Amino acid sequence: MTLNSDDFCKHGQIYAQLLESFSSGKYKIGERVPSEREVAAALQVNIRTVRRAFRDLILGGIVEKKVGSGTYLKAFPHIAWEKKPVNVIISNDYAPQGRRMIEHLLPEIAAEKGRSVRLINVADKEVDKILRSAIALEQSSILCLINLDDARAVFENPKLFAAISNNSSFRGVPCVMCDDRKGITKLVRHLQNNGHRRIALVKPCSKFGDGVSSLQAEAWREALGRDFDPELEISLPETRDDYIRSAYSIVREKIAGINFSAMICTIDELMYGAMAAIRESGKRIPEDIAIASIGNSPLAEFAAPPVTSCDPSFAEHLRAAFDLLEYNYNHPDALETSRLIQPEIIIRKSTDFTRKGEEK
Repeated sequence: MTLNSDDFCKHGQIYAQLLESFSSGKYKIGERVPSEREVAAALQVNIRTVRRAFRDLILGGIVEKKVGSGTYLKAFPHIAWEKKPVNVIISNDYAPQGRRMIEHLLPEIAAEKGRSVRLINVADKEVDKILRSAIALEQSSILCLINLDDARAVFENPKLFAAISNNSSFRGVPCVMCDDRKGITKLVRHLQNNGHRRIALVKPCSKFGDGVSSLQAEAWREALGRDFDPELEISLPETRDDYIRSAYSIVREKIAGINFSAMICTIDELMYGAMAAIRESGKRIPEDIAIASIGNSPLAEFAAPPVTSCDPSFAEHLRAAFDLLEYNYNHPDALETSRLIQPEIIIRKSTDFTRKGEEK
């Protein structure tokens, strides 16, 4: 094995040559392959360079490491597309409750769709490298990412990707998302029917994410109509701190100066922090402030009181993502870029109080 090209970085050359070696039939599935140190010694290169190549092979499901045993061939690089595992790539910034629900639902839905999967948690700075590895292996990926700006590879080969809870279809990225416009409108109407006119919205900073937060805020403004007041829109600071703590801090700060009797939180973690701030202010839920959220995770279901929710159905998101991947792979010249999941509104005790003409 030699390095004889200046067209690629060294780790890319090593990666390509290892792929060729594993495709040649020299090794059988389950057989031990040369270690990183053995490859580095044979090529006379730094082991860190070889380690990067093996990292991409591990992420691609081609080899696997067994602690204390060695590295083994797990799959041939050039098997049929439908037999390759689907990557489910989750950003470290993805809401923790959403992450847990996806992890819980994924095995059953993947089996239902007849696909194997590999869950990959990743920092933003590593996303593009992982996606390029997926493209090199022609391996489909479901993206649970806050922002696609660091995922340039998606825009180069969209047929292999489906993003969930994302609003980047206008950029040509196949996306599955909840019809948040309909969901928020239903929540607002429910609260208005209970006599609320001053309905606040708590959301992440619009700087982060691919349009979902902005779309939700727009839907909330339209649903409020003449009752809209800019001070009712409460955005988290431009940081990526823990959602619960951030929501607690900003709602605690705002509650003394803003008059509202109901609140919609766009993520369940925000709701949990907001509820703590409301209670600390001496107000009751729902008698003084009604609260609703988008997510319907266990945080909402088992809160005290249980929280009225817009359920975006993570199960349907995942099913639609698998279907979108299959459709687009088979129709690369007519990509479908958007699928909407219809939300369900779950009414619970956190909004179970009717105001009788108190608000103007």
